[in-house]
Amino acid sequence: MTLPRRSVLSLAMILGIAFGLLFLRTYHPQQFRFYPPCAFHQFTGINCPGCGGTRCMNALLNGRVLDALRDNVLIVLFLPFFVFGAARRWWFWVRGLPQPPPVQMKSSVVYTIAITVISFAVLRNLPWEPFYYLAPP
Repeated sequence: MTLPRRSVLSLAMILGIAFGLLFLRTYHPQQFRFYPPCAFHQFTGINCPGCGGTRCMNALLNGRVLDALRDNVLIVLFLPFFVFGAARRWWFWVRGLPQPPPVQMKSSVVYTIAITVISFAVLRNLPWEPFYYLAPP
């Protein structure tokens, strides 16, 4: 793919992401029902690790960090790593460079992340204080 074509596609991606973020910032998920509900929560009544994520992102985009933490603390913690990884891959792609190798993590780190996500999913569904604070409001 030529560099001008990459530039045009890159601009289209940036505009699409910017539009999506502006849309999410403007239209709060609890006030507008066009956002899709969590299918897992709808069928089971249990909060998955991602439940509250749309409200969390809306709160972050509006500068309400404490509300974002209340909606989904896991997304707030993992978001910088996701953004960095996506930006890194995009930068290599737009420059026409070979994609960087995936970040190498020790198996202990992968297990720690998996245990953290699973523990978060379990703990946020417990009805006792302080665990119910992990569930989205």
